[in-house]
Amino acid sequence: MLSIENLNFSYSSKSILNGIEFRVNEGELVGLVGPNSSGKTTILKLITNVLVPSRGSIKIHGEETLSLKANKIAKLVSVVPQNPESPIGITIKELVSLGRTPHLSLLQFHDSDPLGKVHNAMRLTEVLELADRPVSALSGGQKQRAFIAMALAQDTPIMLFDEPTSHLDLFHQIQVMELIRELTRTHNHASLVTMHDLNLAAQYCDRLILLMDGLVLADGPPKNVLVPEKIEKAYRIKPIITYHPETGSPIILPAGSTIT
Repeated sequence: MLSIENLNFSYSSKSILNGIEFRVNEGELVGLVGPNSSGKTTILKLITNVLVPSRGSIKIHGEETLSLKANKIAKLVSVVPQNPESPIGITIKELVSLGRTPHLSLLQFHDSDPLGKVHNAMRLTEVLELADRPVSALSGGQKQRAFIAMALAQDTPIMLFDEPTSHLDLFHQIQVMELIRELTRTHNHASLVTMHDLNLAAQYCDRLILLMDGLVLADGPPKNVLVPEKIEKAYRIKPIITYHPETGSPIILPAGSTIT
């Protein structure tokens, strides 16, 4: 569904991405992991045409994204940004309704929901009972679910999440990742999520793409990507790798010695 080939990008004279290549398939939750400044968020901005690559291509259903107008991109890709902000005083229902903007005609309004997309998105993310509550009054976990509901109401085949668990406690981290995984599988989205928490990424993602210095260091199932030699190279630490007793997903524990 999403195909990235030989993607290169630079800020001024500094190279950020150097020939990135990967695909995300329908019904697949893929995690972008890697140290700071490895290019994770930059990739999301390139997919949505916020940035323009210096070389390479990004295709959705075989179509080059750079050839698509903004409204068409908005019908194909939804984004839940890191630390999202909402207009002052807006309610959850009003926020989620904004997700329908790309689909509205000139004579329609944001409170129009003839297909029930807004109602269904709030139901699936369990914020329906909070519909009339101001977003500013929500807890961190509730707020994140509300923004996921807005992206879901946008009704796109591809969903992008930039650090969706940052600033959340452990309970809400798990709740949000379970929600993203469930939505991906039941709605056949192609979902791409940037994450710093390797253990959480390994637990919930079908595949991980490990970035380092603007390159793909590894791409595959978490067990194949989160191995000592690749963790050492990317993060410059010596890890202890163990495995979850129920799911078998890898668990990374830093040994404390930094590689110079």
